[in-house]
Amino acid sequence: MIRRIAIFGMSAALLLAATGCQKPHPPLSTIQPPEVVLADYNTAAGRVPRLWARAQITYKESATALPLTAAGLLTLQKPADPTQPADFFLKFSEAGNEIGRLGVSTADGVYYAWFQVGDKQSCRWGQLALAGAPGVKDMPIDPTQLPAVLSICQLPADPTRPPFVAQRISFDPCAYVLTFVDRQPITGRFLFKREIYLHWSTDQPRRAFRVDLLDENGLAVLSADLRNYQPFAMEDVENTAPPAEMPTDILLRWRKTGGELRLKLSNMTTADRVDPEAYLFWDRLPRRLKSCAKQIDAHLSPADAPAVKGTPAP
Repeated sequence: MIRRIAIFGMSAALLLAATGCQKPHPPLSTIQPPEVVLADYNTAAGRVPRLWARAQITYKESATALPLTAAGLLTLQKPADPTQPADFFLKFSEAGNEIGRLGVSTADGVYYAWFQVGDKQSCRWGQLALAGAPGVKDMPIDPTQLPAVLSICQLPADPTRPPFVAQRISFDPCAYVLTFVDRQPITGRFLFKREIYLHWSTDQPRRAFRVDLLDENGLAVLSADLRNYQPFAMEDVENTAPPAEMPTDILLRWRKTGGELRLKLSNMTTADRVDPEAYLFWDRLPRRLKSCAKQIDAHLSPADAPAVKGTPAP
């Protein structure tokens, strides 16, 4: 009898070693279908047409680098069509002077990142129509994907044409994972662009707590941890109750270098405070940076970009 128990114990140990020991998860009966999860996410995000917020910014270029701090301003103007890019910028300031900006200008048709700190300066920009095309790199962070970490941008609701969202269930961590899929410019291939993790729990709201940004090989290159959801002022909008909420402590980590960008947001509001011209790239770019601005997709032609995003309706 003792020998049987010993053999059974060894077999169980080997089985656990082979399959792994999963953490407890909510009952499978609590899983909601993709259309419910996506509709609830979009309903909450759809109440926010725009955003204006102060930001306290901490940046580390690598895991061992000393952190740099800056004051910041984050603004977002969402388009009517959630499949299209939003006007967006994150401004970095030091002692009242602007020292950098990440952004998207739909009027100029570009996305960009520029910095000028002391004698160091850098400016990278690319065409929106070619964002994510093969060989388009050399951008510290993709401004076209950055608004996704705010959890207030709707996702495409039609699962039958790109761009679209697919859902899977994660057991570790326990989460609904919404994967954003789109066609790659030039090749037309379907690419996984980002994964949004929402709580799958019996005692927590179904909120996003992590976003992974993926490269063209499907590798997570940047992860964002979303924390401390807070309500913000619902101004210049029709429906003001209850207040919308968003994460106010966002930590982005580069997987390869260990670099970090942390945003602590405050004074969030939907008030219509931003002139559309504030989103322009060339008109707002400091003069001394115009001569060194590098186009990261210069090896491609605008004619390479698809005339229509996605697949037209039949």
